[in-house]
Amino acid sequence: IRESVTGLDALLKRMSVFEAMQSGKIKAFPVDVDLVALCQQAVRDLTREDERPSLRFEKHGQDFSASQDRDLLYQVLTNLLSNAFKYSPPDRTVKLSLWVEELTARIEVLDEGIGIPATDLPHLGEAFFRASNAGQLPGSGLGLLIAVQALELIGGNLQIESVEGKGTLARVTFPLRLSAPAES
Repeated sequence: IRESVTGLDALLKRMSVFEAMQSGKIKAFPVDVDLVALCQQAVRDLTREDERPSLRFEKHGQDFSASQDRDLLYQVLTNLLSNAFKYSPPDRTVKLSLWVEELTARIEVLDEGIGIPATDLPHLGEAFFRASNAGQLPGSGLGLLIAVQALELIGGNLQIESVEGKGTLARVTFPLRLSAPAES
């Protein structure tokens, strides 16, 4: 019962975020963000200490500060990491990498999970779409759509590379500086 209630609560929250993005109620507002701390917070929030999956976090660059929308970046991170943890065997390591180069940041989440069939790749980011090999694993088919919409609001983009049975690489790029609230 507890798992069902938790799952329903998560679905309702995602539906609420999805609806707010669709209706233009969510706008991007720049704040000072420590990208390293944001990545670490997303990992902590997704996992309990006693069942934390194996994660390797790499940082490349010097200054990891940004003027970006913290909440939207957090949405993107938690959706991508959640997928990596969910679709990877517990004995495999998920790799989270952060690069800062000039005026752009790049975050990559690499897993060695079930991967996504090539025929399903063009449909990623469609509302309620789930890969054909997702089976009984929980999910709503909204996570990647929310991530894509959040990235649009902050001027970023998402690329997915995947091989079924081998794993998935999710690559996010976004500007370090969001100069003004985004208009919808």
